[in-house]
Amino acid sequence: MVIAVVIRTTVTWIALATTAIFIALRVGNETEWPWIVIALPVLIFDVVYSLVLCLGLWHHFLERSIHIPNNVSSAWRKLWLLFLFILNIIAVVVVCLRLNGDLSSSYSVVCIPLWIFLVAVTGDLTRLLVKDIKRRRDV
Repeated sequence: MVIAVVIRTTVTWIALATTAIFIALRVGNETEWPWIVIALPVLIFDVVYSLVLCLGLWHHFLERSIHIPNNVSSAWRKLWLLFLFILNIIAVVVVCLRLNGDLSSSYSVVCIPLWIFLVAVTGDLTRLLVKDIKRRRDV
C-alpha cells in the first residue's frame, strides 16, 4: 500500500515537472509544439488514473455480483473521482485548443470546465477536512 502511494506520487511529480519544462520551452519560443503536446504528460497521467478507477469500479461491481459485502461509499467515491478526472481532461483539452487558436470562444467560456473542476475539488477537500477534524475530535 505504501509503495503504491510512493509510485503514484513519483509519477505525478514527473508528469508535472515534464509539463512545466514543456511550458517553459514553449513560452520561451524554444519550440513550436502544439499546446496539446505540451500537456500530454498530464493528460497521460489523467487517462491512466481514470482507467485505474474504471477497473476499481468494475472490480467493485464484480464483487457485488457474487454477494461479497461491499462498501457503497467507496463506489460513489470512485465515481466522483472518475468524474473529476474526466472533467480535468476536458478542461485541459479545451484550454489547449483555445491556446492553439483552433477554438474561437472567449477564455471565460473555455475555462468553464476548469472552474467547475476547481470548485468541485475545493468542496471535496473541504468535506474531507471537516470529516477528519470531527473524527479527531471524537477520539
